[in-house]
Amino acid sequence: MLTFEKIRELERLEQESKDLAKLPETFLSDVADYLARKRATADEHEMKNIENALYRLLEQREKKLLALVYYAAKTGQTVEVASHERGLFEQLVSLLVSYRTTMMQSLARPGPAPSKTMEKTAREYYRVKRTLKPFVGPDLTVYQLKENDTIEKGALPNALNDLLVREGIIEKVVE
Repeated sequence: MLTFEKIRELERLEQESKDLAKLPETFLSDVADYLARKRATADEHEMKNIENALYRLLEQREKKLLALVYYAAKTGQTVEVASHERGLFEQLVSLLVSYRTTMMQSLARPGPAPSKTMEKTAREYYRVKRTLKPFVGPDLTVYQLKENDTIEKGALPNALNDLLVREGIIEKVVE
């Protein structure tokens, strides 16, 4: 059964550890039960203390979780987080990986070359044939390829590009 002392103990543990502290699997339901009991018996001052302690605990975990998101997005490695934090963690990693991929692709795209004529030139790009989980390329960039996405020519390192074509993950398109 959760108590104020246990909440403070978890808060201290979280504060003293550089890693995410292990929470009981039933943490959220325990907190909900505890708060329901306390709201029926505690005064306003006591409730404020409980809520502040919980807020500080969750805030500390959020900061550590964001650092783990950065680490996981950069390395592609799986990280252990509490079950109630897993969904948020995975969404943030996916969002960061997608952002990085978009930014790297936009940085790799050359601007339009000045032309003296209005001749139409063929556009070359690659179409992703199947979705891959995020992975780290030879340039230490995290890539996430989704089926039917397009990749501009030159957006991927040549060695990675050649490997993905050979493996049938991407295909060259000329328009």
